Amino acid sequence: MIIVTTRSQDVASTVQTFPNQRHQPGRLKDSECWSIIKDQESISSRMSRELELIGMKIAKQCQGVPLVGKVIAGTMRGVEMSRGA
Repeated sequence: MIIVTTRSQDVASTVQTFPNQRHQPGRLKDSECWSIIKDQESISSRMSRELELIGMKIAKQCQGVPLVGKVIAGTMRGVEMSRGA
């Protein structure tokens, strides 16, 4: 068995060998994206209030995609660490 992940409907249609075997997970809520961002490597414990407000606004722009939240968390962690240095 082979599992293919893609965002492209064309690719999904091309590789699909069994009808109705496609799974499309739902998108996360803004609060769930924010949870991923702030909980990633415990950045919330050292996050300034200003950065937290910015992060909540950014979480709304993740469009429910968990990977975007993880990438943003890494970026925010880098920004916060450079501010503290």
